[in-house]
Amino acid sequence: MVRRRSRLLDARGLRPARQSAKSDNRHFRDCPCFPKDTRALIKTAQDHDSPIRIVEVVVAVNENRKWAMAHKVASVFGGTLRDKTVCVLGLTFKPNTG
Repeated sequence: MVRRRSRLLDARGLRPARQSAKSDNRHFRDCPCFPKDTRALIKTAQDHDSPIRIVEVVVAVNENRKWAMAHKVASVFGGTLRDKTVCVLGLTFKPNTG
């Protein structure tokens, strides 16, 4: 994936991906904008005729998981959520964020 991203960055005249990764101390999994970033990366790669298939697959798998969870919730209500109001509560904790 780093090679594909490097090719894309080179095509856009940007610094190589390995240098970018070294200068950025964040981990992708800790970034709340990861889904938006991956979709933007896919679009940019496609626009520059340099698709990154592994990222496309990751986004597709994550999207499928959302639908699978929705179907599980719907099954609790007899298979449909029509005319239902569902509240989803979540809690996350990220240490050392002040």
